[in-house]
Amino acid sequence: MRKNSIFFLLCVTAVISLSPSCKGKKGGSGEAYTLKMRLAKGDKFGQDMDMNMKTNFSVAGQTMDMNMGIKGATSVEVVNSEPDIKELAMTYTKMDMTMEMKGADGTTNTLPSGNSAGKIVGKTVTLKINNKNEIVDVSGFDQIMNNDSLDDATKQQMQKMFSKEQMNSLFGMMFQM
Repeated sequence: MRKNSIFFLLCVTAVISLSPSCKGKKGGSGEAYTLKMRLAKGDKFGQDMDMNMKTNFSVAGQTMDMNMGIKGATSVEVVNSEPDIKELAMTYTKMDMTMEMKGADGTTNTLPSGNSAGKIVGKTVTLKINNKNEIVDVSGFDQIMNNDSLDDATKQQMQKMFSKEQMNSLFGMMFQM
């Protein structure tokens, strides 16, 4: 009988001491937390990317498969850190691309990726991100574009590649996690 009384008393004490901490809400204290990068001038970090895309499309009534791979790496340094805008210098440290197309006849062709991917290694672009960690501006890709060995089609493709929309697509998640 004494054992049951002690056990009952312990249970009542536990319920009484724990109930105020719940504050009548399910799942914890009810406090919200926002997790985000707090970038300060001089901070440095990097990102490695390994992306593979498989696409199936039709050209002139014939189905084709395309496999494209990109392996890249960047290093990032915070060069300016104001409350509303952060300025980041992002330098490409690695960039390899592969592309393979399988035609309707079953033959597979490996397309040369050209040297355009390798031309951005060592180059830096500047990203400006707002206080929500969204990329709002991209600059500095003109140093990549001012390359005599790039044809007009490649330059147009690279302009799309460095647009703020594309940069948000590729890197935005890293800043907004």
